[in-house]
Amino acid sequence: MKEFTENDCIRTIKRTMGVNIKGKTIIVNKDNHAAGLATWKKIDYLVKTCGYSQIFGSNVENNGDVKEEREERRKRLTKQEKNEQKEKFKVKLAKLNFKKI
Repeated sequence: MKEFTENDCIRTIKRTMGVNIKGKTIIVNKDNHAAGLATWKKIDYLVKTCGYSQIFGSNVENNGDVKEEREERRKRLTKQEKNEQKEKFKVKLAKLNFKKI
């Protein structure tokens, strides 16, 4: 069986939609079913051994902001924006005339 650590469990739980950690309280959204068996194992570990408490909430504000930021970063660029970015990094080299060398 895998050994859990508090920091690893918190990091994993924060990535799960519908679960939020504030202080020593784990708030689980009862309408969102994103938490699977592995997440529940980690929540149980934190509750039983690390002194956390767990409550169910109806509207948990979670990582929605983080998800929106990720989507903005992945936003597709138009061809014109891509060309503008390429132009920034283009370096023009001097042409060499090999006949003179």
